[in-house]
Amino acid sequence: MNNAPVNLKLLHDNFANEAIRLFEKNGKVHPALCLVKFDETSGQITHGGMVGPELGAQFFSSDSGKDALTQFMRSALTIGHPLRTSLQAEFGYAPDAIVQVNEVWMAQSPTLEQMHMPVRENPNRTEGVMVAIHHRWGPTVLGLHPIIETPTRHVEFREVEENISVDGRMAMTPNKMGMN
Repeated sequence: MNNAPVNLKLLHDNFANEAIRLFEKNGKVHPALCLVKFDETSGQITHGGMVGPELGAQFFSSDSGKDALTQFMRSALTIGHPLRTSLQAEFGYAPDAIVQVNEVWMAQSPTLEQMHMPVRENPNRTEGVMVAIHHRWGPTVLGLHPIIETPTRHVEFREVEENISVDGRMAMTPNKMGMN
């Protein structure tokens, strides 16, 4: 999957299963951002940490917060960026990946018109849980897991789509970031 020297599908599956477990327990998934460092030889996680809940809440509270989140992720993953250097100095590691977990609106658009409208305005939208792995080796890995209302409200696990296209302001791609 992408050119990562680590198993991003396994990482996605672990985070998705934990998000589903929390949804079943609490009826919702609080937004979370986890910074992950890998050993590139073994592919094992060597360091991990969560972005604090206050900062995380700011990132998910508005469009300007989402723009700040995008800038934070791009900066933290871009080699040579001052934020990445600061994270290395303060925490002893700079992340190779940032795992983003949150509830989202998602839609499949049967018409061209609906493809170009914001998801929140799409009449075919549904709720879901998103697990996105933004990393420094290639495009964002995205898993979308729909929230199903019947017979009881639950999240349905879906395999990662390897050829899904992620675009828009939240997309992390090396050519946008000058990474590697």
